[in-house]
Amino acid sequence: MEDNGVGRAKSAELNEQQGRSHKSRGMEIIQERLEIIRASHPGNYEVKIIDLADLQQNPTGTRAEITLPLDE
Repeated sequence: MEDNGVGRAKSAELNEQQGRSHKSRGMEIIQERLEIIRASHPGNYEVKIIDLADLQQNPTGTRAEITLPLDE
């Protein structure tokens, strides 16, 4: 999945400036679910979060990649 938002660092900065203290649990929940899957279907499961940037290194969004093994 990929978005074209301000990126994770800028988002955290904006939340801090606005006094927001909400801590997202999204990654924690994904890891917990992968552990449940791994218990019955061993394999190489991976989650990568990639901060996207333009040529001048300005944030241009975030990409989330989830790798799931295929059963053969």
